[in-house]
Amino acid sequence: MIEEPLSGEHAGPLVKACAQARVLMGAEDRFAEVAARAADIPAGGQDALNELSRRYDALKKNLQIEVGTLLKLDNVSFLLAAGCSMQMGGVGFGSIPYEVERDLLDQGLGEDEPSPWLELFYVAVKTIADKEAESQTGIRKQLVEALATLGLDARRRAAELRNESIPSELEGTIDEPACHKHLFPINFERFLTTLYGWDAALRSGAAKLQLDDGSFVVPEHLAILILRLKLALAKACALPKDGRKPTTHEALFRKLMTRPEKLRRVNLFTLNYDTLLEDAADAAGVILLDGFLGSIRRVFRPESFGFDFYFPGSTTEGKVHRLDRVAHLYKLHGSINWYRETPTEQNPFGIYSAIGKEAGSDALIFPTPVKQELATGVPYSEMFRRFSEAICQPQSVLFIVGYGFGDDHVNAIIRQALLVPSFRLVVVSPSGESEFLQKLVECKDPRIWLLTGYPESAGREALIGFGTFEAFVHNVLPDLQDESIRADMLRTYRTLATAPEEDKQHE
Repeated sequence: MIEEPLSGEHAGPLVKACAQARVLMGAEDRFAEVAARAADIPAGGQDALNELSRRYDALKKNLQIEVGTLLKLDNVSFLLAAGCSMQMGGVGFGSIPYEVERDLLDQGLGEDEPSPWLELFYVAVKTIADKEAESQTGIRKQLVEALATLGLDARRRAAELRNESIPSELEGTIDEPACHKHLFPINFERFLTTLYGWDAALRSGAAKLQLDDGSFVVPEHLAILILRLKLALAKACALPKDGRKPTTHEALFRKLMTRPEKLRRVNLFTLNYDTLLEDAADAAGVILLDGFLGSIRRVFRPESFGFDFYFPGSTTEGKVHRLDRVAHLYKLHGSINWYRETPTEQNPFGIYSAIGKEAGSDALIFPTPVKQELATGVPYSEMFRRFSEAICQPQSVLFIVGYGFGDDHVNAIIRQALLVPSFRLVVVSPSGESEFLQKLVECKDPRIWLLTGYPESAGREALIGFGTFEAFVHNVLPDLQDESIRADMLRTYRTLATAPEEDKQHE
């Protein structure tokens, strides 16, 4: 709630956030009137600002009530993607991540010539750029078209590379300096898809693979490049950065755990490789059923997804109660703490989870849908089977947060779920620009809700708006129990924790 009278400090963020936000429920934009009022706010109109604040708060409260109703459905699932990790230092895949390319340059540039595998990386960029241009527009399209024709020098790239996308206001022809300065606007997953395709062709028996420009791909160089990319990606996904705590992820768990105990466990599906959800679950005291069993050495046993936790009741009648702080976690694309080993009787699938592996370990992450293990093998086939099974049941709701709809294999399952009449879909996206999402909006299906708009800061870490992971968790996702009770508990605990020290000082 924004306190009245509305201060000048909060007026700007409120107006900006409300002017760009949308809350679509089928063909109806619940936020249209508020957005129009924000666009027409007269300069210095305090009464108009206060009325805007009141309407925003009222709509937010109603939205919490409606989302709370969905949370009380028996089958509740979340799909969390890269946008949920950005505030913690995560990387997006719309361009080749700066952290990944910088790590390649640090590893592949010696005193002499660049390593052959690093040169292959830039050959691959040029080769893929021409096809990537078909999915780009505007200045980004011009850049990838230029990449296909201009030369790339690894040393110059290392000296000039900035961690920024090409600006939309750039005019004129894209020249060679621009190619060396800005991030490559090439989808990282599709880039890896191409490399895995080359690898598959070489594994079929070819000694070398000739590209369109006449150059050859040497199997040894390609194998090293793929490994280096995966190691660099794992390092970039080691979150959170700078000692920050995933407080929003923790708030997500605390609110989800307020659902009625009789309902099924919440399913958390994520496309991210980081361990932010695991860290937050530990902080919130939540047990995650993630498909792994063990204490010190945890191995993948998919049957554990069907397990649950109960404890004896207080009577002698044999009744048991279900533990309330439990959720299911499915990491659809793998994790930086998953590894493969030779299968044994104790580890039949040869997959285990470990924390603190040595640098250089090959994490089990495959950000590409054409990788064989992702399509047909364990653990990915099991994860996607569970995803389809969870959201295609009657009376199900799927909340999608921070996802750009760039994975066709994920989108196909979402399309399948929309054939179920009782299925509900809630999408949280700051821009809502993806082609797949636009087609969903055009359907004007009342079962599909879309929350968009970049939130604005209102001081004291408060956000105005709904379109990001942080804004959705704090402004839209309701606490089905009284949050004030928990606040009182924490305040009492902290007071008692500091009391002995204060008593000593008084003595």
